[in-house]
Order: sequence, then C-alpha cells, then structure tokens
Amino acid sequence: MPFGAAAPLLPARDLDRVADPQRSPEGEWVAYTVSSSDVEKDKRDSDLWMARWDGSREVRLTSSPDSETTPRWSPDGRYLAFLAAGGEEEKKKGAQVWLLDRAGGEAQQITAVKGGVSDLAWSPDSTRLALVVSDFDADEDPEKKPGWERKTAPPIVLDRYWFKRDRDGYLKRLYTHLALFDVAGRKLEPLTSGQVDDEEPAWSPDGKTIAFISKRAHPDPDRTFNADLFTIEARTGATPRQLTKTAQSEGGTPAWSPDGRRIAVQVLDEDRFYAYDMAKPAVVPAEGGEPFLPAPTLDRAAPMKGAAASALAR
Repeated sequence: MPFGAAAPLLPARDLDRVADPQRSPEGEWVAYTVSSSDVEKDKRDSDLWMARWDGSREVRLTSSPDSETTPRWSPDGRYLAFLAAGGEEEKKKGAQVWLLDRAGGEAQQITAVKGGVSDLAWSPDSTRLALVVSDFDADEDPEKKPGWERKTAPPIVLDRYWFKRDRDGYLKRLYTHLALFDVAGRKLEPLTSGQVDDEEPAWSPDGKTIAFISKRAHPDPDRTFNADLFTIEARTGATPRQLTKTAQSEGGTPAWSPDGRRIAVQVLDEDRFYAYDMAKPAVVPAEGGEPFLPAPTLDRAAPMKGAAASALAR
C-alpha cells in the first residue's frame, strides 16, 4: 500500500462468513459454506468447502459465480448433496439438488423441480431425500415461448393477511411443501399439500417417518406465528399428525432420539413476544404430548445444532 494511503476500515475479505458445518458420517471431514462479497458486483457468493476435523487440510469443492448452499452428507458417506441454481435463467426456476460423488467427478444436478427446492434431508438408508419444494408460479414461467411477456406490468393482487415479506416482496398464495425424491430413479412424489408452509424435515431412525414444522393446525396460518411439530409417514398419501398443541411455537430442525421415541425441538415464545423470542431446547414424545424443557429458566436463546440436538433427545 502506498505511503499515506488510507487503509479500508473493513476489507472485503473480512466479510467472509463460514456457516452450516456438516460432519461426514465417518467423522473425518466437515463440509461447510463460505460466503464472500463481490464489491464490484455488489453481491455475495456462497461456495462449498470441506476441512479435516483437526484442521490439517482444507478443500474447496465449488467455485462457480453462483451460490451453492445446504451441504448434506448421505448417511453411507458416498455423496454430498447441496442446493444450487446456476445462471440467471436457472435462478428463475429456483435452486435444485446437486450431488458430488466422493469418488470423484463433476457435480450432477439430480432434480428439476418447478418452483425450486429450499431444503433437503437424507433418508437413513441413503436412497431417498425429503425435499422442501416451492409451489410453481405459472406467471413467472421462464419456459414460455418468446413474445409471451406482458407489455405492462401485471397488477399486484393481495388476498393474504400476511401479504409481504422481506427479500420476497409481495406474497402470492404460493407455499412450501414436503416431497420425497428417489435418488436412483430420479422420481419425485408429493408428500404434503395445502395453503400452508411445511418446513424443516427430519427422518426418523428407521426411515419410516418424517418430522417437520408447520402452522397447518390453524385455520389461517397467516394470522399466527405459532407453528407446531408434526410427523408424517414417508409415503405418498399419508396424513400429517400433530404432536404439539401449545400456546408457544415449536421451531428449528427436529432431531430424533436414536431409539425413535423422542424428538428434540426448540420452543419459542407466545405470539405477543414474537420479536423477542428466547428459544429453549425441548423434548417431545414421538407419539405426541407436552414438550419437556430441560432448562426452562435459561435466560438466553439456545439454538440446537447437530450432535447437541441429538444428545438432547437421547
């Protein structure tokens, strides 16, 4: 740097963010995301990395100009799945699931879900994925023939109580639901439906049931922040089962106990304290019932991550 030149108060490289660490099944590697800032383009880009558990080696897995997120190891250790949307046209369709084979080779896109995928979870036997998929907006179909574009902007129609959200803007009646995806057969099957968002899927140890978070117990989900814990059999046509019916909201990604008898979640505050939530760890019987709070007087939020959540549910 030339003498007298002012050093930046915060170099762009200092804004890199490491997030979403995921331990490999054998415990030797940790996959994670690194988000960096492009000052010239005024955007952030997220790439996948993995490191040895002892920090002795780091490997960059992706380096595309578009973001890759949500790394998830298959339980058999063969694949690392992640979400990505390459290119402007692909971004319009939403992120899709990609697979990296640990034996080598380029990442392969395995889904083509209209509306896109926002989350994923491997089944215990590594044959299926539980996906969170978004409803398809036909008005934004990038595959329509040239000339279909309107000459004037379409009117904004608002018919929801919760009509706007940060980053997303005005909300249509489009929701997220759970779907099952057969990895070998590349087959997608819907699991849940309705005018409500279903999120945070987690497989039971025996692979027969999926726990998730939803506000589907309420007549108008837009008018409450109170989400509940549900389970559903991992098959098409199954009916969701509500496990919690408290005044507080349940949230976070559920974590099953190894024997499948309990599920760890976070319990949040009542609707009136939504902006000041103090999340507390809780354990719910897999057959339903009142959440048990191991630390009810804890005076700070306690998010659950990975092994900590699993240990809580033992």
